[in-house]
Amino acid sequence: FSFSHEFDIVTCQYALFFFPNALKALKNIRNSLKKTGTLGISVHGHKDKVPFFSNILDAVTEFIPDYVPPGSPNMDRFGTKNALYTEVRNAGFSKISIKEFTFSYSPGKFDDYWRNYLKYIAKPLKEKLNSLDTSKRKELKQAVKQNTISHTKKNGVIVFPWQVLILTAKY
Repeated sequence: FSFSHEFDIVTCQYALFFFPNALKALKNIRNSLKKTGTLGISVHGHKDKVPFFSNILDAVTEFIPDYVPPGSPNMDRFGTKNALYTEVRNAGFSKISIKEFTFSYSPGKFDDYWRNYLKYIAKPLKEKLNSLDTSKRKELKQAVKQNTISHTKKNGVIVFPWQVLILTAKY
């Protein structure tokens, strides 16, 4: 794949993990940059550093082992500086710099967190959740709630840490 023009900069925000072959995608990005071009990437940190996702997914996969289809790219596979650096370096980039940031994010109280998760998940995942009988769904919801306790304030509001890695690299 190639564009008819080269770019000064290409950015990729929270998307690198979606590519089954991220190395190929990065090489295509590099081929689309000017020789003086810059790459900018942001990714979520490792699941332990972004419990917003893992608090739910860890519980759900205990109830529905095939919830995430086999062969699907792992959401946090570039969630460490080393993993991200290695992939970008292997694509031929140089002058790689990665900065780590941790923010606080609140999805509200538990019922807000749970309701919004159910509202925005993809249809195939929603169907898998809906296939659980009522008692298993209640058990699952309770397991997720248990996972959020260490991030729940006395007023019931959940506040998660949210790590983000931001990478810049040169052609």
